[in-house]
Amino acid sequence: MNTNFDNARFTVTYSRNCDGGVQEMAAAAKCIRDVFPNSQIVSERTNSFPIKVIISVQDERDGDKKIVWSGKQQNLFEKYQSKRTKCMQRIKSKLVDLQKQQADSTTTKDNNTAQEQRQTIPTTRRTSLSSPTITSERRASVASLVALPVHA
Repeated sequence: MNTNFDNARFTVTYSRNCDGGVQEMAAAAKCIRDVFPNSQIVSERTNSFPIKVIISVQDERDGDKKIVWSGKQQNLFEKYQSKRTKCMQRIKSKLVDLQKQQADSTTTKDNNTAQEQRQTIPTTRRTSLSSPTITSERRASVASLVALPVHA
């Protein structure tokens, strides 16, 4: 998914339950805001059972929704503070994973673009030109190593 999630559209789906479920939706939205402060958050309230909260993000390219996290709505009840805290930590962890995934896909895309650019640069063939100076110096150094017969 090559979406920039900083401005992404997240959907929080939650059950109406007895009291409306707004506190649980607000807790999920807070987690999203902590990781993606500029994102758009839309809430969808259902009357389905068992009651659960689903956080999804919309892919800007094809409009498909990807579920980021899903869990029991009861775990976000304020009266179960320790469950709520742990659940919110898990939600944030999933959102951070999504953020890293997006960063990795951006890096991979940048690397692929750089590789394509390197492939389009024409390569020049390296040629070496013989130099009479170097050749003469090489001959002189070889001659000094080899004992040449002295002609009298």
